[in-house]
Amino acid sequence: MAASFTSNPSETWMPAGQPLIYTLQTSLTITDTFAFIVQVFENGTEIGKYYLKPNSNDRAHFDLNRVIQARTRVDEKVYGASTLLFDYSALPYTRSNGNMNKYEVKIGEYTGTEALAQATKYIYVMDGYEQVTSGLHPSFADYYGTASTKKFWLTDREPVNNVITIEAADDDEGFMAFINKDTVSDVTRLSFLLVPPTGSPTTVTKDLNTTNGAQLPSASSPTNGFLVYAGIMPAQVLTPIFSATSWKQITITPQNASGTQEGNVLSIIRDCTDYKDQAVQVAFANSRGGWDYLKFEGRPGRSITTEEKTYRKALGNYDAVTYTFQSFNPEVEAYQKTAKLQYTLNGVFNVADSKLLPFLLRSRKVYAKIDGVWNPVTVTTSQANYKTTADGRVTQMALNVELAQVIRC
Repeated sequence: MAASFTSNPSETWMPAGQPLIYTLQTSLTITDTFAFIVQVFENGTEIGKYYLKPNSNDRAHFDLNRVIQARTRVDEKVYGASTLLFDYSALPYTRSNGNMNKYEVKIGEYTGTEALAQATKYIYVMDGYEQVTSGLHPSFADYYGTASTKKFWLTDREPVNNVITIEAADDDEGFMAFINKDTVSDVTRLSFLLVPPTGSPTTVTKDLNTTNGAQLPSASSPTNGFLVYAGIMPAQVLTPIFSATSWKQITITPQNASGTQEGNVLSIIRDCTDYKDQAVQVAFANSRGGWDYLKFEGRPGRSITTEEKTYRKALGNYDAVTYTFQSFNPEVEAYQKTAKLQYTLNGVFNVADSKLLPFLLRSRKVYAKIDGVWNPVTVTTSQANYKTTADGRVTQMALNVELAQVIRC
């Protein structure tokens, strides 16, 4: 017996943002020269090699998170293209560019010479995080597509009776992510059902395959195909899938090849609010490794902040035949000036949406659809207070965001 694992993450699919602890032991007698060797491979390529001294109990604890943090990020682009994800509607699915990686932890021993890869564990991770309150290595099985009671979708929205409900306007855009691998999911297709204002519902199924922009769940590679984004908002479903413009409700059901439901239903309810001003849709990376969405009503408030550096220049031309200057010639000019564009978003949310607000404030990647165009923004509000009212609504919340691009002047 050589180096071996005494414990490791219990799941093989987990968000990267949490401690991922591997405990090592050896059958050898510990000497001063002894060290455990840990090699980390990302999608088959070695990205790190570490030497760990045993602790006083002849064990070593290795946290994979410290190596791989920030190596996965929720995708904002369509697979293999420069197209922004939220604007895409050519195919019902697209797979990840880099939000799903396979990591192998291989351990060995150093006793003056190296003995490598005596034991190996692997794990698939995506962007996202777990809180300390969830404990060490919490289960991620609720996101496997193996039963109608499984949440399946990588969202922070909470299901009610195994249904995840989202209110959306006709022009809302968005994709939602899920794991696409037959080792942990029986889902092979999504069933889209359109309920019109009048008349009978229509159903269209879209298989998970390369023709539809995904990858077969049975495929063994590439790893980035094990995470898929499905278009779930009206802009990606109405015309592209149903060739329809009028609707009351859209439901999306994960199914296996026989048509059996294998995950929670997404219910998209038409928001018939008559917005006098154009509302702002916000997309933000959530804690599960996908995208979530909130709607802020009304045209946003705007402000601009400028910064500049100036220099003092001499008046007149000392190289001229006659020295002179005009009364309107400046003595102080700016040689570097930039501006920041800030928006104040106002929203009134139901209880389900209000539970997403903390995840929006904590998100590291946020986009806002302002004046019909998606822009990267940073949330500058560091504290938000709100309360649920008796009628199931919450008080109005104002959120400040800043365009994540410098305005050149």
